[in-house]
Amino acid sequence: MEAAYGDEGGDLVSLLIELGRAHLDPTKPAVAIGHFERASSIVDKDQNVVLKGKKNFDIVSILLTRRASLHARPFIEASHAAYKQVLQANDIRLGLAAYHMAIFALNDKRREDAINYFNESLNAFEFNDGNLGDLERTVRTMLVDSLERIGKSEDATEHCLAIGERQEWRTPPRPLYMEPPVLDKSMAVEAPTGRVVMSFTVDEQGFVRNSRVASSGAPGLNAAALAAMGQFRYAPRFENGAAVATSNVNFIINYDFAGQPAPGRKSNFKMPSSLGSKAGGGGK
Repeated sequence: MEAAYGDEGGDLVSLLIELGRAHLDPTKPAVAIGHFERASSIVDKDQNVVLKGKKNFDIVSILLTRRASLHARPFIEASHAAYKQVLQANDIRLGLAAYHMAIFALNDKRREDAINYFNESLNAFEFNDGNLGDLERTVRTMLVDSLERIGKSEDATEHCLAIGERQEWRTPPRPLYMEPPVLDKSMAVEAPTGRVVMSFTVDEQGFVRNSRVASSGAPGLNAAALAAMGQFRYAPRFENGAAVATSNVNFIINYDFAGQPAPGRKSNFKMPSSLGSKAGGGGK
């Protein structure tokens, strides 16, 4: 192929990507990344901007599938930049590229940038057919989490409502955002392991209200558990097209201080496999 088309021939791109796939070893990725970088460099000179986006995203897909996502950043950036030039905002290809840009921004702790990319991806993932697709649900949940972490709870509300309106209220309800309680070993001398059961109301906007300790294995942890629950967000329950408050929702906080070297450290906080939440009867 090189003899026929030259070292920079566009016909080499697909072959180089397959060579990269064949040589990819996540523990020793240099050879594969070299093939991918060469393919990306060649396609970057192509006048077909959509092709630039596609080929770079093909490389990203391979790296993600083979658990080599740490090396995907330059290729997702190239794909997103190309697609951004030519695709409509609701194009799924642009949405996927923007989603991965958001994930890298989160890894860099650039939450404002991540929120912008998630909103961009939402343009492609949101459908007006009354259904909530997996991609839209994932992005809205990530937006709730990101917005809550920078103190923009009110901005998160629209996403809590959008999820709640188009999903069935199930037992147990899963929180969209949660923070573990800040505990230390000195707070649980009487019970190094155990659980605290919280009971509360999820209001019409998904905020936790009227939280109380239903039962506790260590009263010294109750205040921290109450403070943590006040930060949780849920998708509210809907009845006849309107959001309603739901009382008697429970959440179980499991804790384990075993192996903690000294007081003042965060506890070994563990969530049950079901996220620890149970719901009682509905209604206000």
